[in-house]
Amino acid sequence: MLAVCGNSFSYGTEEGTWPKILADKLALPLLNMSACAASNYFVCYQLEYVLKYNPKVIIIVLAGSDRFELDDDDFGNKASVEDFNFKVDEVTYSPFSKKPTIHSGTVISHIRNYHMKQIKNHLVQHSHRLQAQYQSWCVQHMIAKIDCTYRLYRNIYPEYHKDIKKYENEEFYGLDQLSGWVNSGPYDFEKEHFKAINHLSLKENYEFAERAYNDLQQ
Repeated sequence: MLAVCGNSFSYGTEEGTWPKILADKLALPLLNMSACAASNYFVCYQLEYVLKYNPKVIIIVLAGSDRFELDDDDFGNKASVEDFNFKVDEVTYSPFSKKPTIHSGTVISHIRNYHMKQIKNHLVQHSHRLQAQYQSWCVQHMIAKIDCTYRLYRNIYPEYHKDIKKYENEEFYGLDQLSGWVNSGPYDFEKEHFKAINHLSLKENYEFAERAYNDLQQ
């Protein structure tokens, strides 16, 4: 199977489109999850989906980094590619029957395809779950490249809590499953609220340095 993930530049499965031409030349069936206005985050979801089919070849076409998502179900369950809207502009087809709640695109494409009031609200609020999820994927991708000892401190991820006890039951989107994960960080040592660039007093800096040193011994 040839799997294609991307945006409008890679959209299409019909004759005369380059994904179909390429699939034919490779003598492989085609699975094209590309969607118009897709951001690179959306592409990650597409890639996650096609991997289930164990494709022989994957083509990934990236989009501009100015694309973003608007989420109608901000604090809902973990998102998947099925939650994304494929029906953008002139496209009327979606590979899924589930009602979409996530809309991807640039500001201009969102204005064309989305209600202005919702755009304004979402631009102010953003989507907590999506941002946390994306950041987790990026972090895990990079950590997978590490071949030495490491520690990953939670600090104030995925959001700032005045009460650090709330981190005991926080959702970390898979980061807490990594071998070097530590559910702590310099923030936990900020008691004096010292006006410094790193927010810690001299004493607190020493305390966290000691903590980090001990973590590395484990």
